[in-house]
Amino acid sequence: MKRTWIVIMDRTGARLFERRAHSPSLTLLKEWEHPGGNFREGELTSDRPGIGRMNSREYRSNVLTPSGSAKEQSLKRFCHEIATYLDTERTTENFDELMLVAEPHTLGILRATLPAQVERKIAATVDKDFAGVETRVIAEVMSPYL
Repeated sequence: MKRTWIVIMDRTGARLFERRAHSPSLTLLKEWEHPGGNFREGELTSDRPGIGRMNSREYRSNVLTPSGSAKEQSLKRFCHEIATYLDTERTTENFDELMLVAEPHTLGILRATLPAQVERKIAATVDKDFAGVETRVIAEVMSPYL
């Protein structure tokens, strides 16, 4: 029996649903919270960026800060967590195909973090923000895409 996993996410969290072949219903399998998605940039960085020193002169660049904003880095880590979970589940053959649902920016980051083997399992992507839709009505909202 074909099992489709549906990941519905945004920057604040994600839900994983399963749809079995020939069934209109979706079963909630797992939820992730990402409270960092609600924080403002200043709340994610506790202090000013570090200043590096070179040859006894001040080198005034933010050498200790990773590229990109703290909020973007936090989202990338969250997407990596989900990608790692999906890859682990793929190796145990817990799903046959995958559907990803997220607003375009988050969807792009998630896809960029997926291993090639998981990427091959993707049957469809939906660039909509359905993360705020209640679990009890998600099957109805998703029906045009299934």
